[in-house]
Amino acid sequence: MKVHRLKLQQPYFEDVFYNRKEFEVRKNDRDYQVGDRLVLFEDPTENTLHKYVMKDIKYILEGGQFGIEPGYVVLGLKEIPNAGNLIDAINEMRLQENINITENRKIITKNNNNFTL
Repeated sequence: MKVHRLKLQQPYFEDVFYNRKEFEVRKNDRDYQVGDRLVLFEDPTENTLHKYVMKDIKYILEGGQFGIEPGYVVLGLKEIPNAGNLIDAINEMRLQENINITENRKIITKNNNNFTL
């Protein structure tokens, strides 16, 4: 299982957060697989609270059919009961991607991307 960190703009973030939208259309540049986990962050340019939601991929519809561009996918999203908190998600990603966590500054850093908690 891979963990994918993705930004999501409003109003789509709110719809996924409240389970009104149970799919996500994405360019398939990450080799998404059924069972992978998505950590979807609200686009930080729109809100300073840095809300997030975690979902598992339960279905993948490949592009090149039904009017979906080749190279894109429609991901079916599954709610994760008792998903835990952000630190749990970060620890999963840390094991997989070697993310450096600086607790005293409360900044998560991976390469040149900075996310403030």
